[in-house]
Amino acid sequence: MVPSAWSVFDHPHALLAAGHGGLAVAHHCVRPANTGRIYIAISAGGVYRTDDGGRTWTAQNRGVRAMFMPNKYPEFGQCVHKIAMHPARPNVFSFKIMGLYRSDDNAEN
Repeated sequence: MVPSAWSVFDHPHALLAAGHGGLAVAHHCVRPANTGRIYIAISAGGVYRTDDGGRTWTAQNRGVRAMFMPNKYPEFGQCVHKIAMHPARPNVFSFKIMGLYRSDDNAEN
């Protein structure tokens, strides 16, 4: 069975950002060695990660600037349309949010 990303809409941020682009899941990545770990990019939300196959989710947006918001580094609200996992080093990601970002620590920062 493939883990589900739909449960992310139960996260508290989904209620706060519902009017900002519809919270569309734009992209996802599943870590090859751990199919319970899923990353998703949400328009008007940012990047979210689950380590338990979708039961719980955490925002993974630390260090990502949102120039259009009063707090330039918010916990959520970034407009992410693409994330990518490096095929040889699955802890390296690139994020596209009004620029290009890279994380070498499983999207912690």
